[in-house]
Amino acid sequence: MIKKLFFLTVLFFIFVGSGSPVFAGGVGDEIGCNFPDAVFNYSYLDSLTNSFLPGDADFISHSSDGMSSGKTQIFLWCVYRNKRVAPGFFKKIKMPSLLARKDDAINSILWLMMKRGGYFSGANPRVGESYESSLSSWWEGYRTVHPREELKLELYSGKSELPQKAMSNDVYGTEDVDLALRQGMIEESSGRRIDAFFHYLRVAGYGYQIGLTGVALLLPQLGGDKCVSRSAYYVLLSGSIAPVNWVGHEVKNQNYALQKQK
Repeated sequence: MIKKLFFLTVLFFIFVGSGSPVFAGGVGDEIGCNFPDAVFNYSYLDSLTNSFLPGDADFISHSSDGMSSGKTQIFLWCVYRNKRVAPGFFKKIKMPSLLARKDDAINSILWLMMKRGGYFSGANPRVGESYESSLSSWWEGYRTVHPREELKLELYSGKSELPQKAMSNDVYGTEDVDLALRQGMIEESSGRRIDAFFHYLRVAGYGYQIGLTGVALLLPQLGGDKCVSRSAYYVLLSGSIAPVNWVGHEVKNQNYALQKQK
């Protein structure tokens, strides 16, 4: 445990000291890492955006097309919950580049934006219609393969009641995070690091510190230098070294002054 904490501390302060783009808006090697990102649970994304809400200018300045899937999910969720930043965000982050990723986690949040309306208003009507057409086509394929995810998105998009199908055990329910975490720890102690990584990744999606730090520790070992940038970001999200600041180094919470007054 001491060795792991030492590794995380070194990783964190190397990047803070070097001014690396992992804590700014730069591209770095975030997309170059071949290992998958966590698919973040929406309640965790709400927790992140509620506990640390940056100023609009800071938020947009730290957005980039080169963000990994995990970071993009967090930034998109902030846009979803704060529609006022949508014009600036989508002026900098191009919708075609997001759609071209064919990333279900990203498309899910974009689909929620489409259902709520008003996020893509900066595009001319014809272009906006093409975005909605792309997302609708994605949705038709996605919903047939992922019934539980379909249910979640339907509920988040404004369904007031649980559909009848929610009573089916193969659709309704949540993953046992404790079990996934224990499996990961057993796999890691047995030297099966890749298997451990995927268990930790599921736990990280719920925002559990031990899952985020577990992924952060294994990423450079498994993926090399291209994954160090992403690893450092998971350390930032975990709060294991310093208070969570999911945007970037030296960005202040816009509520900082209000908090000081209380």
